[in-house]
Amino acid sequence: MTGLRIGLVSNALSLGNRHALPDLPSAGPCGTRLLHRAVEGLQGMPEALDDFAAGEVHVIAVNGGDGTVSAVLTELLSHDRFERLPMLALLRGGTLNMCAGDAGLAGTAARALARLMRQTDADALAAAATRRHVIRVQRDGDPRAVCGMFLGLGSLYRAIRYSYDEVPGRQSIPRLHAARTLGSLIGRHLLRGGAADRILRGERVGVAFDDGQETELDLLLAMVTTLDRLVLGFRPYWGQQDGGLRCTLLRDPADRLVRRAFRILDGGPERRLPSDSYCSRNAARLRIGPGLPFAMDGEFYETDPTAWVTLSAAGPLRFVRC
Repeated sequence: MTGLRIGLVSNALSLGNRHALPDLPSAGPCGTRLLHRAVEGLQGMPEALDDFAAGEVHVIAVNGGDGTVSAVLTELLSHDRFERLPMLALLRGGTLNMCAGDAGLAGTAARALARLMRQTDADALAAAATRRHVIRVQRDGDPRAVCGMFLGLGSLYRAIRYSYDEVPGRQSIPRLHAARTLGSLIGRHLLRGGAADRILRGERVGVAFDDGQETELDLLLAMVTTLDRLVLGFRPYWGQQDGGLRCTLLRDPADRLVRRAFRILDGGPERRLPSDSYCSRNAARLRIGPGLPFAMDGEFYETDPTAWVTLSAAGPLRFVRC
């Protein structure tokens, strides 16, 4: 397969790249060529993908965190640069690396990239591919869509902000930080709970799945993902319907939330949860609002107070796992 090209975009500000970018071979033993572009933060991403399109790359490797993955997905799905979308190879160059942990490559960025080049040389990419949908998010009144693989609203949005701003250790041991945040939130709920808690509180919203009728409810939190497993291996969804989006909504008040927390997070397909408090279903489209800010893949987005948010399943795209 001499002549195949890999386009590597490295976010120099991601946690795994702040000291130095990985050593990069210029080509694999059988001629696979590497085109590398470094960006700082999310600036320069359009130009990097323009170069990859001009270079006719077959695989785009993303060396950064979940926010970098989201930026690449947004650019890929917002512009018709490629006649056929390249495969994606997600390297663990960020802090939590939830997207790469589910749909990407294991190990350090340097080792994962070397393994990717060997797989490309051996014409083994098709056998190593998996497919995932992508969340496309459109806010009323904003022509720009953003794309990603995990989104949180309501108390989940506030909890993610809380973990960034108030729980120490996010960049030292990310998985321990996630567990510490979960424990802290459970403790807050036990001590305060309800409207007295600035994080774990409900709000009145409207929700409509696919082309169904809008329903008003008191929402505690909502999460939407296209990943199979989240941080710490949790699978907080159990819907059996068709649709590329996995959606889980908790109403406020959620009946016996702390007691049922681990059943919600990873309790198998039959979780025996009361449907008036806990809803999980798959859908191709979800419309929710108005005025809900959201967190997607580690980045925070505001929404106009009168605007609704529409989530739809794009893809699926092809991801390399090796």
